[in-house]
Amino acid sequence: MTDQYLHFANQTRSGEDIDDIYAPLNLDDKHWLLLDIDPKRHIVVWDSIPSSSVPHAWDAIMEPFLRDGPLSAC
Repeated sequence: MTDQYLHFANQTRSGEDIDDIYAPLNLDDKHWLLLDIDPKRHIVVWDSIPSSSVPHAWDAIMEPFLRDGPLSAC
């Protein structure tokens, strides 16, 4: 590894340095979604087959991300 990479990898970063977090989310071992989390503003859910998810279940699905995730301080 180069010295430049090691310097970058060893730096401490705060949440302010993060623009977006991309996280896969599996629903009931049947369907995958992608969460695009902007720690300062919002969470965008990317779903290639929207009819595969259940809209009334979204509050329960998103609650841990909102309670414990980067937006919990908002």
